[in-house]
Amino acid sequence: MAISPERKKRYMELVGEALSRAFPEADIVFFGSLVEGDFSERLSDIDVALYLGRPLEDREYGKLLKILEEEIPLLRRVEVVDLARVKDQEFLRYIIKRGHLWKGSSARLKSLIER
Repeated sequence: MAISPERKKRYMELVGEALSRAFPEADIVFFGSLVEGDFSERLSDIDVALYLGRPLEDREYGKLLKILEEEIPLLRRVEVVDLARVKDQEFLRYIIKRGHLWKGSSARLKSLIER
């Protein structure tokens, strides 16, 4: 059964706003089953990608983990991909072309494909 548009929007708001507060300069892209339409309320995680224009530092990863544990009231896993660290060009293209840009610059993200 497909997720309702309202619930999908709510998940994106909860995750996107928490990440945006912590990393105001980040581009935020949702991808995977939440965007593709085959999201399962019981089984699916939430896939989100961040791009800061540079790789996340170790201390920023710690901050990210704390946010995911403490600030996002969801009973599901949130998988975060740092786009600056993605080496697989096919995976990068998939996220950028098929993902939902929640916040940021599509031009900046597309420049990643050309690197």
